[in-house]
Amino acid sequence: MSFHINKAGSLGIVLAIYSVAISMGFMAVKFIAADSLLWNAFWFDMVATLIVFLFSYLFRNSSIYDPYWSVIPVFLAFYWFHSCEGGLTDLRNLMMFTAIVFWGVRLTFNWVRGWRGLGDEDWRYRKLAEDHQKYYWLVSLTGIHLLPTLIVFLACLPVYAVAVSAPEPLNLLDWAGFMVAVTGLITEMIADAQLRRFRTTKVQQAEKVMDSGLWAFTRHPNYLGEITFWAGLFVMALGASLANWWTVAGLAAVVLLFIKVSIPMMEARQIKRKPGYPEYMKKVPALFPGSWRP
Repeated sequence: MSFHINKAGSLGIVLAIYSVAISMGFMAVKFIAADSLLWNAFWFDMVATLIVFLFSYLFRNSSIYDPYWSVIPVFLAFYWFHSCEGGLTDLRNLMMFTAIVFWGVRLTFNWVRGWRGLGDEDWRYRKLAEDHQKYYWLVSLTGIHLLPTLIVFLACLPVYAVAVSAPEPLNLLDWAGFMVAVTGLITEMIADAQLRRFRTTKVQQAEKVMDSGLWAFTRHPNYLGEITFWAGLFVMALGASLANWWTVAGLAAVVLLFIKVSIPMMEARQIKRKPGYPEYMKKVPALFPGSWRP
């Protein structure tokens, strides 16, 4: 089934879907009423994801889930900080929440700007649909909806750890982590702007490879910026308490997602579309400048 709805109408539908999903998530938390803020947030996340998936299935468009990655962490952070000692009056909490909000707004705005409406679906999802045919919606549920939700939830563990830590004066790790997170945000903004300018320039040719600016040092500076952002939040969690070392699981999950899933899919597509891409791969590392060259 195809939907011929303009972009404004499509965004209105997505906003309504997310309002329902978030409301159902909070209702689930009230019903379950676990003693743990972590588990309450987890069940909220799962229920909201399933609601979004139902609408993805209804509209035959898994890209309805795409803004979930950047929207839900803001709600999780607010819930944890609002429910814990110190709240958003504590400077460490406020710094981390501010970083999360700016990250979420930037990423969501990028999605809004690039998405053309309910008739527009990410090419990766269309490829999965072609590859898996009648089993696609099971793949969509597990691989496009639930797995990314779990990864983002893990990535948010430093936020939870900071929220439940006893308020203490800021230290060097707090400031270092905040600056690392800001560096990640700036890296993503610059990389996105450079790529957008490259795509719109009149001299661009379909087969030309983007190899200038940050893209001359890493083939995926936007992914590197994303990893840097979450690394900064992890460092801030260590600033709250070195006992929060276990929250590195979230950062590890994000790195593995990019290395094992996102980058290989993007690279395979670029190799097919751009004859010069294999040569670019020989010169520029995939992610970390000066290191990994798969």
